Amino acid sequence: MLRNTLVPHGHFDGVEYACAWEAIEPVVRALEPAPGRRIAAVCASGDFGFALLERGARVDFLDYDMSQLSYARRRARMLGEGNSLGFLAKCAHDARDPDEVRKRAGYFAGPGRLARIQANLGNASFVRGDAMDPPLDLSGTHGIFLSNVLMHADAGGDDFPHRLATLCERLSRMPPGSAAYVAEGERGRSGRIDAAFLAVGFATDEGKTAYARSANVPFYPHTSIYTRR
Repeated sequence: MLRNTLVPHGHFDGVEYACAWEAIEPVVRALEPAPGRRIAAVCASGDFGFALLERGARVDFLDYDMSQLSYARRRARMLGEGNSLGFLAKCAHDARDPDEVRKRAGYFAGPGRLARIQANLGNASFVRGDAMDPPLDLSGTHGIFLSNVLMHADAGGDDFPHRLATLCERLSRMPPGSAAYVAEGERGRSGRIDAAFLAVGFATDEGKTAYARSANVPFYPHTSIYTRR
């Protein structure tokens, strides 16, 4: 049974992210989901969280937007009921770019993939919260996926350097060997993001970073994978 933390059944008006815009495989490769590991992922459409569930990890779908959480939870319910076509069609119906839908549908159409995700839906939790200050026990979190989180850090007058420092301080509580996948569409902040992560004990995984960047050009010019030392 799906654990539902803080998320009531809701409507789906205002869903902005109906399907993943980034390549999924680099995220799975970077965060190495497996039984016994816990991973947090920005929810958005839910695509990345579902992909991480396939290999048996416990996954926290994290988003401040209730519409996105409700949307992903509905897709999870469809898949749990065996409605794999509905799981994919919901994405296709709401997405704005058919080419992106085909890419994501192609990923999930891999042999046995949806069946494995369906079998692990009990490992999913849906959590409402600020990804810049995750309401999670990060000491027990082995990986985190953050996409376009920092681009919103200045919303409402927030101070970007302070918010970035807060995020990195929280993530520094993750166990050694944990990974943070950070994708941002604004190239101008790359140096500050790198410096903030390195300052709290992370190192850039050059190999995984190069692979992720090659898969996500031109949408996310700053994509980096950091490993907790």
